[in-house]
Amino acid sequence: MSHGHDDHGHAASSGAVNPVATKGCLYLLIGLAIAALACGALPYYVLPKLGYGIAVPVITIFGEPLAKEKFQILGFNITNTALALVLVDIIVLAIAFALRNPQRVPKGFQGGFELIVDYLYGVTKNVVGPKDARKIFPLIATFFIVVLTANWTKLLPGFETIGALHCAESSDLVTMSGYPIHAEDKDLPFEGSIFSNIYLLKVEEGLDSGEKATPEGYEECEAKYFGLVHAEEEPHDEEAITTEGETPTGEGENAEATAEGGEEGAAAEEEHVYSEAADRLVVTPFLRGAATDLNFTLALAIIAMFAVQYYGVQKLGLGYFSKFVNLPALGNMSKKPMGLMDFVVGLLEVLSEVSKIISFAFRLFGVIFAGGILLIVATFLTGALAPAAVYGIEFFIGAIQAFVFFILPLVLINLAMVSHHGDDH
Repeated sequence: MSHGHDDHGHAASSGAVNPVATKGCLYLLIGLAIAALACGALPYYVLPKLGYGIAVPVITIFGEPLAKEKFQILGFNITNTALALVLVDIIVLAIAFALRNPQRVPKGFQGGFELIVDYLYGVTKNVVGPKDARKIFPLIATFFIVVLTANWTKLLPGFETIGALHCAESSDLVTMSGYPIHAEDKDLPFEGSIFSNIYLLKVEEGLDSGEKATPEGYEECEAKYFGLVHAEEEPHDEEAITTEGETPTGEGENAEATAEGGEEGAAAEEEHVYSEAADRLVVTPFLRGAATDLNFTLALAIIAMFAVQYYGVQKLGLGYFSKFVNLPALGNMSKKPMGLMDFVVGLLEVLSEVSKIISFAFRLFGVIFAGGILLIVATFLTGALAPAAVYGIEFFIGAIQAFVFFILPLVLINLAMVSHHGDDH
């Protein structure tokens, strides 16, 4: 044994190369090369040279209409967040359909799903008790499943990146940055395929945030790429109006010249030269995370708080509302003058319930919306490697936020079902 140690020490002192350390050094160099390619050469040199650099998506708080005034239901524009919510509903219904005939010995997807459900049901029983858990669990478990599905589907490739091109608009509220597009088929990577009528943004510089849109550029863009001309009404020339078929002075003399120059005028119109401001196009994603739309989170918050009031009334009857309008405390002021304070505190409970709706809505919206912006920034600044770490963080945050939207309504329902007037008895 001592002889072996001596040999090892002798090899180390003699400067022999450790093969394990060499292999580790090789792996490190390979990793650094991949990182340099993904975070440096690819996004800042290779893709821009090909005209497919990373473009900064438009960041808007509200959901974007897929086609303004063209794709509507009951007069409302269909937004990409609404379409994403439909996808979430389809996925949830597909899960329910797949588990309609559960196996007695669960395995695979059913086993994993039942593991989650059993855990959530155990938490529900610990909070509200076994008796009330059976009637409360379906609603709050639905909150968890819907929010979790909405948070995880937004991480799928194509969400918030693939969509329809439209001209960048400029107004008092929105000033978008736009890019030109690869307008010729030969510029596209799939020339001659079934996708040859799909156009991509043309981004030829790294860290290119595009050019700000202007009202004039928007009109030029509409005319250049979509053939929509925003013509202004021309003033009527009263002197040119004639009666009884008379022609204005000089019209007859110029009739032939006008006819002869008609073709030249048409050709000149076709060769109209647009300014650089016409090349301001942006992408409206077909799908955007449902939880990044405040309408979705606010609707869930209203449903959750309505459920709190419902289960409170179901458990305590109409006496539940005495926590808001504490008439017994007001009527007992002769014996307990501080009852007036209890009455005022009850009125403040109304504001507290409203503030919970706002808190629920903005908590989920803020976290998920901020996560989407973080992904955009990471992709724009570091290319293809660093966003992978952000995706992992967003995966866990999506699950945590779903559990938060499960546990908070559960706790509030439990508090609503507890009588607040033990002292009066």
